[in-house]
Amino acid sequence: MKCKSTSLDLPPKPIPNRSLCPAPRRSLLRRCTPTLPAMTFEPSTIASSEWTRHVQNRAALALRIAAHTLHHNQSSLGHYYRRMRAKLGAPKAITATAHKLARILYHLLTTGQPYQESIFAERETQHQQRTLFRLHAQVRALGYQLIPLTAQS
Repeated sequence: MKCKSTSLDLPPKPIPNRSLCPAPRRSLLRRCTPTLPAMTFEPSTIASSEWTRHVQNRAALALRIAAHTLHHNQSSLGHYYRRMRAKLGAPKAITATAHKLARILYHLLTTGQPYQESIFAERETQHQQRTLFRLHAQVRALGYQLIPLTAQS
């Protein structure tokens, strides 16, 4: 950020902490239920498809496009998008991931802290551990036992 009177580089100022409920952030994405079964998958038409509400907000469009590009990303956000896509379908997964990106962006702007991928990596490993525990419980309920493979040389 450049100061107008001088040419000094100033750090960005965090937004003052206003006690906002999640509703103003959620309204940015304008969630709604699907009405028509057809959807185009071009990034420029994600926000204007028949599955999502027509919004004029450029930030919402940018977040939806960013969420859609996470499909082949190997980060924790990419894994989140693919899980939601398998669970909810593509249009709702785009909205859910865009909402997650909006929450992350809001946190970064209000606190002034840098983005840390390690926090999300920890949550991803916790999710994998819960999935493995659930798999062990299901196998035990069926009367089987899982035996881990050992490295053979």
